[in-house]
Amino acid sequence: MQRMKPAQLITVTVLGVLIVVGVAAFGFYRDEVTSYVRLQAWNLEPVKQGTRQFIEAANKNDGAPIAGLIEREGTALDPMEKDGEITGFRIPDYMGPKARTLKAIAPNTKAEFEEPKLIPLEGGEVSAVVRFPRSHSLDFRWDRRKGEWKIVDLRWTDEPR
Repeated sequence: MQRMKPAQLITVTVLGVLIVVGVAAFGFYRDEVTSYVRLQAWNLEPVKQGTRQFIEAANKNDGAPIAGLIEREGTALDPMEKDGEITGFRIPDYMGPKARTLKAIAPNTKAEFEEPKLIPLEGGEVSAVVRFPRSHSLDFRWDRRKGEWKIVDLRWTDEPR
């Protein structure tokens, strides 16, 4: 059996340490890494476009485009419908769900759109916040379902006037 040279010994030791550190880091950051990959978080442009599309359609009181953006199964969304078309949503509030029409959700299109952010906990979601100054903000929660981005939750926060 041949002895390793000092340079080979250092190389093997460094590689061993890197592998152990890599496995430990993946174990610690597993939720973040798997969410990032599953949600393809390197490209959140579809979330930005979908959020803008939702706001524009809601402002026009047009529920048809919104129907294609939301996930109905296994989500917290509670759409209100009339004659098969979405007219608003029942959004959780302090005293229980509050009915909000599409026009109330998006009173104008002069909203401030924040950059979407990855929320890696519990399987992961992407948050896209839209602010209507002196009125309210909306937090759209997006998820990739069957290869498509869908809104799975919508949260309302009143803004200080």
